[in-house]
Amino acid sequence: MKILQRYFAVSIFQAVAFVLAAFLGLLAFMDLTGELPTVGKNGYGLQHAALYVLAMIPQHVYEVMPVASLIGTIYTMAQFASTSEFTIMRASSMSTRMAAGMLFKIGIVLVVITFIFGELIAPRAAPWAEKIRLTGRGTTVSAEFRSGLWTKDIIKSQGTKGEVLGTRFFNTREVRPDGELRDVKLYEFDNSFRLRSLIVAKSGVFQGNNVWRLNDVTESIFTNPALLASGGQATAQNNFAQETSAVEIKHYDSKDLISEITPKILSVASS
Repeated sequence: MKILQRYFAVSIFQAVAFVLAAFLGLLAFMDLTGELPTVGKNGYGLQHAALYVLAMIPQHVYEVMPVASLIGTIYTMAQFASTSEFTIMRASSMSTRMAAGMLFKIGIVLVVITFIFGELIAPRAAPWAEKIRLTGRGTTVSAEFRSGLWTKDIIKSQGTKGEVLGTRFFNTREVRPDGELRDVKLYEFDNSFRLRSLIVAKSGVFQGNNVWRLNDVTESIFTNPALLASGGQATAQNNFAQETSAVEIKHYDSKDLISEITPKILSVASS
Protein backbone atom coordinates (compact mmCIF):
# COMPACT_ATOMS: atom_id res chain seq x y z
CA MET A 1 0.00 0.00 0.00
CA LYS A 2 2.81 2.40 0.74
CA ILE A 3 4.18 1.87 -2.76
CA LEU A 4 0.75 2.52 -4.31
CA GLN A 5 0.25 5.58 -2.12
CA ARG A 6 3.61 6.97 -3.21
CA TYR A 7 2.86 6.17 -6.86
CA PHE A 8 -0.55 7.89 -6.67
CA ALA A 9 0.94 10.94 -4.95
CA VAL A 10 3.87 11.37 -7.34
CA SER A 11 1.68 10.96 -10.43
CA ILE A 12 -1.01 13.38 -9.20
CA PHE A 13 1.44 16.00 -7.91
CA GLN A 14 3.29 15.98 -11.22
CA ALA A 15 0.04 16.46 -13.15
CA VAL A 16 -1.17 19.19 -10.79
CA ALA A 17 2.17 21.01 -11.00
CA PHE A 18 2.05 20.89 -14.81
CA VAL A 19 -1.51 22.28 -14.94
CA LEU A 20 -0.71 24.89 -12.29
CA ALA A 21 2.36 26.05 -14.22
CA ALA A 22 0.25 26.40 -17.37
CA PHE A 23 -2.38 28.48 -15.55
CA LEU A 24 0.23 30.67 -13.85
CA GLY A 25 2.02 31.28 -17.15
CA LEU A 26 -1.25 32.36 -18.75
CA LEU A 27 -2.21 34.64 -15.84
CA ALA A 28 1.29 36.15 -15.68
CA PHE A 29 1.13 36.88 -19.41
CA MET A 30 -2.27 38.56 -18.94
CA ASP A 31 -0.95 40.63 -16.01
CA LEU A 32 2.10 41.71 -18.02
CA THR A 33 -0.09 42.60 -21.00
CA GLY A 34 -2.24 44.74 -18.72
CA GLU A 35 0.80 46.60 -17.41
CA LEU A 36 2.48 47.23 -20.78
CA PRO A 37 0.35 50.30 -21.71
CA THR A 38 1.75 52.15 -18.67
CA VAL A 39 5.39 51.09 -19.18
CA GLY A 40 7.55 54.07 -20.04
CA LYS A 41 5.18 56.59 -18.44
CA ASN A 42 6.07 58.56 -15.29
CA GLY A 43 9.15 56.43 -14.71
CA TYR A 44 7.24 53.14 -14.72
CA GLY A 45 9.66 50.73 -16.36
CA LEU A 46 9.54 47.14 -17.56
CA GLN A 47 11.36 46.05 -14.40
CA HIS A 48 8.49 47.42 -12.28
CA ALA A 49 5.96 45.53 -14.40
CA ALA A 50 7.99 42.30 -14.11
CA LEU A 51 8.27 42.63 -10.32
CA TYR A 52 4.55 43.31 -10.08
CA VAL A 53 3.76 40.18 -12.11
CA LEU A 54 6.08 38.05 -9.96
CA ALA A 55 4.60 39.40 -6.74
CA MET A 56 1.09 38.50 -7.92
CA ILE A 57 1.96 34.82 -8.49
CA PRO A 58 1.14 33.69 -4.89
CA GLN A 59 -2.32 35.22 -5.22
CA HIS A 60 -2.85 33.41 -8.52
CA VAL A 61 -1.66 30.13 -6.99
CA TYR A 62 -4.37 30.47 -4.35
CA GLU A 63 -6.98 31.25 -7.01
CA VAL A 64 -6.25 28.44 -9.47
CA MET A 65 -4.97 25.67 -7.20
CA PRO A 66 -8.44 24.06 -6.74
CA VAL A 67 -9.01 23.94 -10.51
CA ALA A 68 -5.46 22.71 -11.16
CA SER A 69 -5.89 19.98 -8.52
CA LEU A 70 -9.16 18.82 -10.06
CA ILE A 71 -7.80 18.76 -13.61
CA GLY A 72 -4.52 17.11 -12.57
CA THR A 73 -6.29 14.40 -10.57
CA ILE A 74 -8.81 13.64 -13.32
CA TYR A 75 -6.00 13.48 -15.88
CA THR A 76 -3.97 11.09 -13.72
CA MET A 77 -6.90 8.77 -13.03
CA ALA A 78 -7.81 8.79 -16.72
CA GLN A 79 -4.24 7.80 -17.56
CA PHE A 80 -4.42 4.95 -15.03
CA ALA A 81 -7.63 3.74 -16.65
CA SER A 82 -6.39 4.06 -20.25
CA THR A 83 -3.25 2.01 -19.53
CA SER A 84 -5.20 -0.55 -17.44
CA GLU A 85 -3.07 0.29 -14.39
CA PHE A 86 -6.13 0.92 -12.28
CA THR A 87 -7.57 -2.46 -13.30
CA ILE A 88 -4.35 -4.17 -12.24
CA MET A 89 -4.42 -2.31 -8.91
CA ARG A 90 -8.01 -3.45 -8.31
CA ALA A 91 -7.02 -7.02 -9.18
CA SER A 92 -4.20 -6.75 -6.65
CA SER A 93 -6.77 -6.38 -3.81
CA MET A 94 -7.01 -2.56 -3.83
CA SER A 95 -10.60 -1.73 -2.89
CA THR A 96 -12.53 1.42 -3.80
CA ARG A 97 -12.31 2.54 -0.16
CA MET A 98 -8.51 2.20 -0.21
CA ALA A 99 -8.26 4.23 -3.42
CA ALA A 100 -10.54 6.92 -1.96
CA GLY A 101 -8.40 6.99 1.20
CA MET A 102 -5.21 7.55 -0.82
CA LEU A 103 -6.86 10.33 -2.82
CA PHE A 104 -8.12 11.90 0.41
CA LYS A 105 -4.59 12.04 1.86
CA ILE A 106 -3.30 13.63 -1.34
CA GLY A 107 -6.17 16.13 -1.22
CA ILE A 108 -5.25 17.11 2.35
CA VAL A 109 -1.71 17.94 1.21
CA LEU A 110 -3.07 20.09 -1.64
CA VAL A 111 -5.43 21.86 0.79
CA VAL A 112 -2.52 22.65 3.11
CA ILE A 113 -0.47 24.04 0.21
CA THR A 114 -3.42 26.19 -0.91
CA PHE A 115 -3.93 27.43 2.66
CA ILE A 116 -0.28 28.42 2.97
CA PHE A 117 -0.38 30.43 -0.26
CA GLY A 118 -3.80 31.96 0.42
CA GLU A 119 -3.45 32.85 4.09
CA LEU A 120 0.27 33.32 4.65
CA ILE A 121 2.07 34.25 1.42
CA ALA A 122 -0.51 36.06 -0.77
CA PRO A 123 -1.64 38.59 1.91
CA ARG A 124 1.98 39.75 2.18
CA ALA A 125 2.84 39.59 -1.51
CA ALA A 126 -0.25 41.39 -2.87
CA PRO A 127 0.32 44.67 -0.93
CA TRP A 128 3.98 44.55 -1.97
CA ALA A 129 2.87 44.17 -5.60
CA GLU A 130 0.59 47.20 -5.37
CA LYS A 131 3.33 49.27 -3.74
CA ILE A 132 5.72 48.32 -6.55
CA ARG A 133 3.13 49.48 -9.08
CA LEU A 134 2.45 52.76 -7.24
CA THR A 135 6.12 53.55 -6.64
CA GLY A 136 6.98 52.85 -10.27
CA ARG A 137 4.17 55.12 -11.47
CA GLY A 138 5.27 57.99 -9.25
CA THR A 139 2.51 57.44 -6.69
CA THR A 140 3.49 56.68 -3.12
CA VAL A 141 1.47 55.70 -0.08
CA SER A 142 2.15 56.05 3.61
CA ALA A 143 -0.10 55.38 6.59
CA GLU A 144 2.49 55.85 9.34
CA PHE A 145 1.48 59.40 10.34
CA ARG A 146 -0.75 60.64 13.15
CA SER A 147 -2.49 62.90 10.64
CA GLY A 148 -3.86 59.85 8.84
CA LEU A 149 -3.23 58.24 5.50
CA TRP A 150 -1.13 60.05 2.89
CA THR A 151 -0.81 59.33 -0.80
CA LYS A 152 0.98 61.05 -3.65
CA ASP A 153 -0.87 61.36 -6.95
CA ILE A 154 -0.13 62.83 -10.37
CA ILE A 155 -2.35 65.59 -11.83
CA LYS A 156 -2.96 65.18 -15.55
CA SER A 157 -4.74 67.36 -18.09
CA GLN A 158 -7.34 64.68 -18.94
CA GLY A 159 -7.90 63.13 -15.55
CA THR A 160 -5.83 59.94 -15.62
CA LYS A 161 -4.38 60.65 -19.08
CA GLY A 162 -2.70 63.47 -20.90
CA GLU A 163 -0.01 65.96 -19.97
CA VAL A 164 1.33 66.00 -16.42
CA LEU A 165 0.30 69.30 -14.82
CA GLY A 166 1.60 68.76 -11.30
CA THR A 167 1.51 66.69 -8.13
CA ARG A 168 -1.25 66.10 -5.61
CA PHE A 169 -0.78 65.06 -1.98
CA PHE A 170 -3.88 63.25 -0.79
CA ASN A 171 -4.55 63.05 2.95
CA THR A 172 -7.45 61.44 4.79
CA ARG A 173 -7.70 61.01 8.52
CA GLU A 174 -9.89 57.90 8.36
CA VAL A 175 -10.76 55.22 5.82
CA ARG A 176 -13.95 53.48 6.90
CA PRO A 177 -14.64 49.78 6.22
CA ASP A 178 -17.17 50.71 3.52
CA GLY A 179 -14.49 52.75 1.70
CA GLU A 180 -15.76 56.19 2.74
CA LEU A 181 -13.08 58.77 3.52
CA ARG A 182 -13.36 61.21 6.41
CA ASP A 183 -11.61 64.58 6.79
CA VAL A 184 -10.00 64.75 3.36
CA LYS A 185 -7.30 67.28 2.43
CA LEU A 186 -5.76 67.67 -1.03
CA TYR A 187 -2.62 69.73 -1.64
CA GLU A 188 -2.06 70.38 -5.35
CA PHE A 189 1.28 71.66 -6.67
CA ASP A 190 2.31 72.64 -10.17
CA ASN A 191 5.40 71.29 -11.94
CA SER A 192 7.52 73.95 -10.22
CA PHE A 193 6.27 72.71 -6.83
CA ARG A 194 4.27 75.87 -6.11
CA LEU A 195 1.09 75.32 -4.11
CA ARG A 196 -1.82 76.02 -6.42
CA SER A 197 -4.82 74.54 -4.62
CA LEU A 198 -5.88 73.35 -1.18
CA ILE A 199 -9.09 71.31 -1.05
CA VAL A 200 -10.67 70.38 2.27
CA ALA A 201 -13.67 68.03 2.35
CA LYS A 202 -15.64 66.51 5.18
CA SER A 203 -15.98 63.16 3.42
CA GLY A 204 -15.36 61.39 0.14
CA VAL A 205 -17.03 58.42 -1.59
CA PHE A 206 -15.63 56.52 -4.56
CA GLN A 207 -17.97 56.56 -7.57
CA GLY A 208 -15.99 54.27 -9.86
CA ASN A 209 -13.94 55.05 -12.99
CA ASN A 210 -11.32 56.90 -10.90
CA VAL A 211 -13.89 59.45 -9.66
CA TRP A 212 -14.21 60.50 -6.00
CA ARG A 213 -17.30 62.45 -4.85
CA LEU A 214 -16.16 64.92 -2.18
CA ASN A 215 -18.80 66.39 0.15
CA ASP A 216 -18.88 69.70 2.02
CA VAL A 217 -15.89 71.05 0.13
CA THR A 218 -13.83 74.21 0.64
CA GLU A 219 -11.32 74.94 -2.14
CA SER A 220 -8.59 77.57 -1.80
CA ILE A 221 -7.05 78.47 -5.17
CA PHE A 222 -3.67 80.21 -5.15
CA THR A 223 -2.74 82.31 -8.18
CA ASN A 224 0.33 84.44 -8.74
CA PRO A 225 -0.65 87.65 -10.59
CA ALA A 226 2.94 88.19 -11.72
CA LEU A 227 3.01 84.74 -13.31
CA LEU A 228 -0.34 85.31 -15.00
CA ALA A 229 0.83 88.67 -16.37
CA SER A 230 3.99 87.09 -17.77
CA GLY A 231 2.09 84.29 -19.46
CA GLY A 232 3.07 81.71 -16.83
CA GLN A 233 6.83 82.35 -17.16
CA ALA A 234 8.44 82.76 -13.73
CA THR A 235 11.09 85.40 -13.21
CA ALA A 236 13.83 85.68 -10.63
CA GLN A 237 11.68 88.13 -8.63
CA ASN A 238 8.49 86.04 -8.46
CA ASN A 239 9.71 82.47 -8.81
CA PHE A 240 9.32 81.80 -5.08
CA ALA A 241 6.85 84.57 -4.27
CA GLN A 242 4.14 82.18 -3.13
CA GLU A 243 3.26 84.44 -0.20
CA THR A 244 2.19 87.25 -2.56
CA SER A 245 -0.26 85.03 -4.46
CA ALA A 246 -3.92 85.90 -4.64
CA VAL A 247 -6.25 83.48 -2.87
CA GLU A 248 -9.71 82.60 -4.10
CA ILE A 249 -11.92 80.54 -1.82
CA LYS A 250 -14.85 78.50 -3.13
CA HIS A 251 -17.40 76.34 -1.34
CA TYR A 252 -19.22 73.33 -2.82
CA ASP A 253 -21.82 70.97 -1.44
CA SER A 254 -20.09 68.28 -3.50
CA LYS A 255 -17.23 68.14 -5.99
CA ASP A 256 -15.93 65.33 -8.19
CA LEU A 257 -12.23 64.55 -8.19
CA ILE A 258 -10.49 62.39 -10.80
CA SER A 259 -7.54 60.50 -9.33
CA GLU A 260 -5.53 57.33 -9.86
CA ILE A 261 -5.95 56.64 -6.14
CA THR A 262 -8.66 54.01 -5.62
CA PRO A 263 -10.16 52.30 -2.54
CA LYS A 264 -8.10 49.21 -3.38
CA ILE A 265 -4.90 51.24 -3.17
CA LEU A 266 -5.99 52.81 0.13
CA SER A 267 -6.88 49.41 1.59
CA VAL A 268 -3.44 48.12 0.61
CA ALA A 269 -1.81 51.12 2.25
CA SER A 270 -3.72 50.77 5.49
CA SER A 271 -3.07 47.01 5.80
